[in-house]
Formats: sequence, structure tokens, C-alpha cells
Amino acid sequence: MEMTCWLLQQNKNESFVNYYIEAQGPDFDRERLMATALDLAGGGTDPGTTYIRWAIALLTNHVSVQERLHAEIDSVIGRERLPTLDDQLRSVNNKKLSYRLKTGRQQCISL
Repeated sequence: MEMTCWLLQQNKNESFVNYYIEAQGPDFDRERLMATALDLAGGGTDPGTTYIRWAIALLTNHVSVQERLHAEIDSVIGRERLPTLDDQLRSVNNKKLSYRLKTGRQQCISL
């Protein structure tokens, strides 16, 4: 109870926890709050993780595509600097791979 009052006094209504406690009342279930917060935090990472896993699997199984992407990165960006968003516009094969991963067309990887 003391922690609940302290949380509500800190930055009133400026966090998910404060909104949750106010909506559920002073007798809220702490385990449910923790599970909900973890679901929110974890839910945002799953699509990115899946995207990266598919990219690694595809590039591992298609060495020629991997070599073309690497050559394109070397020619567009080089080895002297870090990539920028402008480089993405000039990276045709990288855009094709990204599109196929986003649309779920992992089976047809002919770039």
C-alpha cells in the first residue's frame, strides 16, 4: 500500500504503472502488473528479432546473395565510414531483401 501511494505521487499520471494502479485501484495484483509490463516490453522486440533471424537464415543458405549484398555495401558505403539513411536509397539489393523479409516472401530469394 505504501509503495502504491508513493508511485502515484511521483509524476502523477505520467507512466503506464500509474495509469494501471489508478485503473485497478489500491488492491491491484502486483504479479499481473509485472506480467502486463513484461508483455508490453517484450512485444516490441519480437518482430525485430524474427526479422533478423530470417535474414540470417536466408543469407546463410544463399551464399551468392550474401556475396552480392556484401559487394553492394562495399561499393555504396565503402569501409571508411558508417552507413547513413541516404545509403539505403542507393542499396537496391538490400531493399529487395528487406522487402521480401517484411512481406514474408522468404522462399523466393532471387535478388
